[in-house]
Amino acid sequence: MPGTRRVMLINFKSNVYCHIQNSFKQLPFQQLTFNLFIMSIDQLFETLVPSRIIIFTTPNPVNHRCYLRTPRVRVAVLDSPVDDDAPQKIAAMIVPEQRETDWNFCTDTGHLQLLSNYPGLSRLILIGNNLPPNSLPCIYIRPPDTDTDDRKKLEEELQPLFISLHPKACLQNGLPKTRFVTYEDDLLYRKIIARFVGPFVGEFVVEDVLLESDEDSVGDLLRRRLRFKRMPSLIQSEVLLYPKIDGEIVTAVLNLENFMKMKNAKFYVDTTVLVHPYLTPMVSGLFLIASHLNERIQQGFTPRALCLGVGGGSLLSFLNTELGFEVTGVEVDEVVLTAATQHFGLLLGDHGVLIMNVVPLDNVFYTKLIQKLKDVFQKVYEIDVEDEENYVFMATVSPTFFNDDVCDLFEKLRSVIPEDYIESMIEL
Repeated sequence: MPGTRRVMLINFKSNVYCHIQNSFKQLPFQQLTFNLFIMSIDQLFETLVPSRIIIFTTPNPVNHRCYLRTPRVRVAVLDSPVDDDAPQKIAAMIVPEQRETDWNFCTDTGHLQLLSNYPGLSRLILIGNNLPPNSLPCIYIRPPDTDTDDRKKLEEELQPLFISLHPKACLQNGLPKTRFVTYEDDLLYRKIIARFVGPFVGEFVVEDVLLESDEDSVGDLLRRRLRFKRMPSLIQSEVLLYPKIDGEIVTAVLNLENFMKMKNAKFYVDTTVLVHPYLTPMVSGLFLIASHLNERIQQGFTPRALCLGVGGGSLLSFLNTELGFEVTGVEVDEVVLTAATQHFGLLLGDHGVLIMNVVPLDNVFYTKLIQKLKDVFQKVYEIDVEDEENYVFMATVSPTFFNDDVCDLFEKLRSVIPEDYIESMIEL
């Protein structure tokens, strides 16, 4: 059916497995020799099947191994989700070296997003070194460009394999010449500094990257990024990074790889500048109500903003520190908040308090409730109710500070609440 994604995983030297996405059924086939299997496998590629992805490994067919070096190579055949009567256009791509296990090139979502970068293609064929699964390297350094002559030799040696993966309709007028496309981005260096798995967003990473630029300064090329496996080509959050040595920001050009190895070297996260493309246009929307906001600010009110989705928190930090907004962020996955506070400079300023009256069934319930509160909140208190049935608990996310300075609210509380209750408050 159009729009249904089909994924097939094939290994020429082992049992063949057909994996249909969403059903997750594995169907073992009989062990076949390479030559016989090639004859049957050709039929898989005779027609285009919208959104189908076929992945297999095969013995490395090239002799000129300046690029494809592994004994076996990984091939992915991606059929476009668009099913129309337009002439079929087929292209091939050699997966960039050291990017073979990048989510863009080894996951279903990465494959489909990659195919979408080339509108009009009916089928995209990927070939790359066959590296172990789940071996996403912590550090990536862009290798030198492949020599043009070497590249041409490699493409010529791959022609027979790619022709065999063309639809039957493309072979009616003789053997086609495979069109090669290349994947290019501005990534020079990347180091994954943290990995997380959230119950809602799944697996994601925090990575420090160096981007290619013609400018002399290194500072504005450094970024910290948040990237999700389920949408690998999308940079969810991005902030500026500045290198610091012994607490001082380094502005001179330096070797990032060597800098990463220095014990006294750290990065400073700059949240005062919006670098992600869509954030500045979002903030510019405030111009529509700037007059009203200014009037309220002049009256002593603090402007407020609600951000649905926090990510790395760069928008929240900017609105708070640069524009003086009181910002409330809503994030469905708590693990994402952990990454934002640990790696993107997001400060949580929650000074609220949870107050509850509880009638415990027994001591076991009482003990478990206290433990649950301690698991979530930083401080948990109990107050004496002078009642054998009721227990009042209070819990705060941020540290609690009792200030003896006189303020209006403090005096009002003293006037209506007996001081004995305040004194009976104990931290658990």
